[in-house]
Amino acid sequence: MATKTSSEKHQTLGDNVIPLRYTILFEPDLKAFKSKGSEAIECMVRDKTKTIQLNSKEIDIKRASIKSRNTLQDARIRKIEKLERIELVFDKAVKGPIEIRIDFVCTNNEQMYGFYRSRYSVGGKQRYMLSSQFEAANARAAFPCFDEPAFKATFKVSMLISKDLSAISNMPIKSEKPGSHGKKLVEFDETPKMSSYLLYLSVGEFEFTEGRLGKLKLRVITTPGKKRFTKLPMEYAKQSVKWMQDYFGVEYPLPKLDLIAIPDFAAGAMENWGAITFREIALLCDEKTALFNKQYVATVVAHEIVHQWFGDLVTMEWWNDTWLNESFAEFMSNKAMNEIYPGGASRRNTSRTPSGPRSQPIP
Repeated sequence: MATKTSSEKHQTLGDNVIPLRYTILFEPDLKAFKSKGSEAIECMVRDKTKTIQLNSKEIDIKRASIKSRNTLQDARIRKIEKLERIELVFDKAVKGPIEIRIDFVCTNNEQMYGFYRSRYSVGGKQRYMLSSQFEAANARAAFPCFDEPAFKATFKVSMLISKDLSAISNMPIKSEKPGSHGKKLVEFDETPKMSSYLLYLSVGEFEFTEGRLGKLKLRVITTPGKKRFTKLPMEYAKQSVKWMQDYFGVEYPLPKLDLIAIPDFAAGAMENWGAITFREIALLCDEKTALFNKQYVATVVAHEIVHQWFGDLVTMEWWNDTWLNESFAEFMSNKAMNEIYPGGASRRNTSRTPSGPRSQPIP
């Protein structure tokens, strides 16, 4: 009896075209809530083809082309909306190393997926920031891509933004250069290989609390007026990273770790590599916060930090193994909290367990 291939079972993009590196420039407009984008995707094509499919959802594709062996050819664009894909069709078949170039516009929606907008108030005045939520499969709502967890590639992200705003992504800022019309170009370091759903993008006004754990730079980030609630989460993050490094025997793999409180956020938290996002209630607290809420924050922080290794560094091949990703993070976060803060730090398991010299009561 014939068996179905992976692409037939899961409706994947197949394995003929493999993405290697994305170079992406975003130019967000926080008034029109549209973000212009241009990208170059370096790929390897195994067998000759005149068509390439990518994931794309609610994106306006302006133009596309394929560069192969120093030859550039325009591509015709066919939308396959039911499958959230586009198909690029070109005249001459390509094979080997290629570069896909696409100019596009994405919408910064209010539905809390893709590269979306979040509202908050300062002094009674409404303001907006942009943030991204790409899991399970909504990177495709921000830029055309190979939006499957098995397709790991590196990402070189730049953002052209208003000079009075800040930008955040997975990696540290490599450079900031003045742009025209009161804007600046923010370029980030290239990421390690990772899945598209772990990419992070954010633009807005932020307050930062900074800390260090050895060479690792940590930040807890909020919209204006909430910085006073970031000191305690910073301590939770430091304790969790230190414990995970000791337990796994693997250093945290990126040069920085941001924990970002988002006013509008559908999930409890999201493990974007190096730029974890949280509902404000799942991150922000201080010494006066109720003990149960502090336990909740500490455990959610630990859960997402576990994912920086188990989920981000090592990733499931397809979404049907998300249960393993999440259950392991849940187990390890409770284990870590019970050892770091014996006597009830875990929001689900409050039994005292044997602990080492770093153990201390939860603040």
